[in-house]
Amino acid sequence: MDDALLAHTRDYLNRTDIRVLTDTLEVRAATVKTIDIAATLWLLPDGNADLLNTLPATLRRAVGSQLGLGRDLTRSWLIHTLHAAGVQRVVLTAPARDVVIAADETAAIGTVTLNLGGRDY
Repeated sequence: MDDALLAHTRDYLNRTDIRVLTDTLEVRAATVKTIDIAATLWLLPDGNADLLNTLPATLRRAVGSQLGLGRDLTRSWLIHTLHAAGVQRVVLTAPARDVVIAADETAAIGTVTLNLGGRDY
């Protein structure tokens, strides 16, 4: 977020014609916390191996649309999101634990490394 937009937002929220009486408003840009993802996927016998190429973009879109300011990036959410049609099993190796996101932060996906573990029933 650029400084001009922050200043405009701050000025708008602190107008004299509408004054917040019981709260203090603080306007600041959110911090982006970048998280690298690594997982091994086992596909069903008829699962398309091209999933390893398309899932990183799917994961990034899901973070953008489903997670927001202050929402933790949990391992269970990542496994669920990577468990697309044709995927039998997901073993998530990174992050090693849930990533806590502060109220003034948002999660972003960094490097996504997906390995094919094989085919499974």
